[in-house]
Amino acid sequence: MAVQELRMNKFRTFLSLFGITIGIFCIIGVLSSVNSLERNIQKDLSTIGNHTIFISKWSWTPSAGNYPWWTYANRPSVSTQDLAMLQQYNTLTQYACYMVSDNNNAVELNGNILSPVTLYATTPQFINVQNVTIGTGRYISNQEFEAGSNVCVLGYTNASKLFGSATAALEQRISIRGHYATVIGVLKAYGKNILDGWDYDNSVLLAHNYYQKYYSNRKAEPFIMAKPYNKVSTEVYLANLTSTMHAIRKIKPGAVPNYSLNDINIFADRISGVTKYVQLGGSVIALFSLVVGAFGIANIMFVTVKERTKIIGLKKAIGAKGSTIKLEFLMESAFLSIAGGFIGLLLLYLCTILLSKVLHFNIIIQYTEVLITIAICTVLGIISGYIPANKAANMNVVTALRTT
Repeated sequence: MAVQELRMNKFRTFLSLFGITIGIFCIIGVLSSVNSLERNIQKDLSTIGNHTIFISKWSWTPSAGNYPWWTYANRPSVSTQDLAMLQQYNTLTQYACYMVSDNNNAVELNGNILSPVTLYATTPQFINVQNVTIGTGRYISNQEFEAGSNVCVLGYTNASKLFGSATAALEQRISIRGHYATVIGVLKAYGKNILDGWDYDNSVLLAHNYYQKYYSNRKAEPFIMAKPYNKVSTEVYLANLTSTMHAIRKIKPGAVPNYSLNDINIFADRISGVTKYVQLGGSVIALFSLVVGAFGIANIMFVTVKERTKIIGLKKAIGAKGSTIKLEFLMESAFLSIAGGFIGLLLLYLCTILLSKVLHFNIIIQYTEVLITIAICTVLGIISGYIPANKAANMNVVTALRTT
């Protein structure tokens, strides 16, 4: 009977369900977009260095006191000696590496110049700290790191642009600022990153001992990445690192440190807090559309009850109970509400396909959000249809049969 109502009064039913459609489109759209964005940000944060502490002279968070930027600028940069002492004295550190990130470089091959390219000059344990994956070839060996050998690992995009494929890049020589390096490996394709993190696809990995022979890192700020054992909490590790770095830098108790310990998880916590407010705001806006949709369904059901008055009287005359009549109309109103919700989901699905192509991440409607849609629409439909259904259930048989 609900399907028949949809067929016979398409336009009227569509206008009545439009509020439900827009409400579900908004509320599930906000949930899907925010959840997808948060998942991708968390994934990108994990590639930057989840459960990893970045040690440098710069702080990622504003200082609690009046600590101007030039105070940070005058701090000594971290060094490979700091790294060696950290690895020697800090027992909670599983992996640690020294890193220099040098942007806006050019790579040349037989007169073809590729730019911009980021140079990552690092030490052996970088692959363990960052969980970097080699797609083709191999990683730089410990001996090559120590000797400063002229070998490198290319990013996937760089290898494809220069050589046409990752496998074709192996054992080829490229020129970086006039100095040659042999490609021994190519990283797997990482894709676009919505955060300004590691740009592995457009990078070249070098041994730091090789980098410091030929290149100046005056404009690049080095940092140390330290990763604890899995069972060590971030809070315990930060306290332990503070003690170690104070000892390495010979900082007296109570004195202001000349280094910063930066935790990537700070950003993850802040993002989670922001997304909760966005979800709440979007849900409140969608709630108004759902209320309008509820009045629309109630209007349909009142009209339907009036149109079927004689049928209701006939059913009661042959023995139908009032509860059966009520259940019939409640099921119909719930069905209409769910139909409006699924129209909203269909429109949202088409929008996610379009937006996923424009944005740097995929927007996915999860099955839990579909279940939420069904639950919301069912409850809303029952509430909207309760008064008309109750009116139909309590209708007088004689009066209903005499209706023309």
